[in-house]
Amino acid sequence: MDARALLDELMGKDRDLPLDQKKRKLRFDDPEVCRYHLVAFCPNDLFPNTRSDLGPCPRVHDDALREEFLGSTKVAQFEAELLAYLERLIADLERKIKRCHERLDKELPAGQGAAVHGERISAIAAEVQALLRQAEQEGEQGLVDRAQATMGKLDA
Repeated sequence: MDARALLDELMGKDRDLPLDQKKRKLRFDDPEVCRYHLVAFCPNDLFPNTRSDLGPCPRVHDDALREEFLGSTKVAQFEAELLAYLERLIADLERKIKRCHERLDKELPAGQGAAVHGERISAIAAEVQALLRQAEQEGEQGLVDRAQATMGKLDA
């Protein structure tokens, strides 16, 4: 967390304003306060730097307001809103996953790709095993330079 964010958290975002210009004190039910953060967590904080990143939350996250919120009668209402939002997010992500699977199936039919790649993988594995055996035999015979050259083929 950078210094500005720490100061915002400790002293509020309007800490540098003159007293006559400071905003009114926020309440937990104000529209600029993140209701999801009050309940448990903000979904915008999930999956940072991924394709599913929702970006930064435009609302205020204040733990002091959470304490005020927990003593109120709106806890169940805000929890229901968070649950509904999370269910929508899950449905959207499942739809994306389904579309990606469909796209993969179109690009590469199920049985064909696995068989072609499986055969190639088996061939490469057999070649690696043969080179390892050869390098081991060369090493046992005292042909260290040839064994190292054979191991170099494996790395390439």
